[in-house]
Amino acid sequence: MEGDAVKDNEVRVLGTVKRNASAENVRRGFSMLDFTLEVPTGDERRVYVDCVATSPVVEEHFDGFVDAGETVGVVGHLTFRTYTNGNGRKVSGMVVYVEDVYEIEE
Repeated sequence: MEGDAVKDNEVRVLGTVKRNASAENVRRGFSMLDFTLEVPTGDERRVYVDCVATSPVVEEHFDGFVDAGETVGVVGHLTFRTYTNGNGRKVSGMVVYVEDVYEIEE
């Protein structure tokens, strides 16, 4: 059971990637990939979960990109982030920082 211990704030999410996304080189040798998963709730509604993957997860699991419509399972930790969007507006929200990825064959 020790190897299966859940880390503090660990989350597991299974969903469908909503849009194509490409990795962005933030600095030399470090990539970041933002994507959103659509997660069914079981009552015909959907929840959208923002995810961020960084090196080496980007290279190991996404090959630098992720395709819309792909179903994946992610394991990571939930955190609060604040950033400035393309319109210069400050945005805050919860995001899953991805530590592992599982491709789901349908």
